[in-house]
Amino acid sequence: MYEALERSKAVLFDLDGTLIRGEQAIPGAVHFVVQLAKMGKRIIYLTNNATRTNHAVAELLNRLGFPAQPEMVLTSSIAAVSLLLRKIGFGKKVYAIGEEGLISPLLAAGFELVNGEVPADAVVVGLDRKATYADFEMAMKHIHRGAFFLATNRDRIIPVENGFAPGAGSLVALIEYATGLEPTIAGKPSAVFVKEALTQAEVHCQEAVLIGDNLETDILAAKNAGVHSVLVESGVPSEGNIFPDIKVNHLTELLH
Repeated sequence: MYEALERSKAVLFDLDGTLIRGEQAIPGAVHFVVQLAKMGKRIIYLTNNATRTNHAVAELLNRLGFPAQPEMVLTSSIAAVSLLLRKIGFGKKVYAIGEEGLISPLLAAGFELVNGEVPADAVVVGLDRKATYADFEMAMKHIHRGAFFLATNRDRIIPVENGFAPGAGSLVALIEYATGLEPTIAGKPSAVFVKEALTQAEVHCQEAVLIGDNLETDILAAKNAGVHSVLVESGVPSEGNIFPDIKVNHLTELLH
């Protein structure tokens, strides 16, 4: 087994492109995670995907054969809610572009979701496959009026079953360009996001390995948090000036 993996107490997994593609497990991924769990490794699924709740993610993973409980799943939506509570406080008004995975935790945390011209204290943007031009126009107006601008993540593209599709970062870029303002990022590559996962796993950064397929988010997040990184070339094409500690073609290579 790869030495750093054998030495680790916890393994932080990206999902899309690393373990799953759409709603299908990547070949060999289930066996790999199950083997690590049998060895006593603490498993945390750390995903920028803000379209599903942690309960929905756990249900999907269980259905595919992965060992998973909701508390083992940390999404960028959960990180966004935590950040909002610290930044603007409980019960404030939020204008959100996103799907159920973002809307549900916002409501559960006590935020009031607003529509139209009702003044918002914050604008939160995640992937929303039904967003319209009017949604982006309204987000821009709220930000120009002083609303805190928060993005779940900057993923440019996401792996899907038949290739790739625009990610949340592509939507965020539209608003960023229109407003001329840079958002705060809740998910990877934020070190805070990874450190929250480490707290959840009850380990220090030197005791964990982060495995992902994206240099710009997964590997950079690991480096920002001081965590050993493994790039798996099964998802987003890997080119750039960010270098993982190790690169493999397939997860199963790490067991040999």
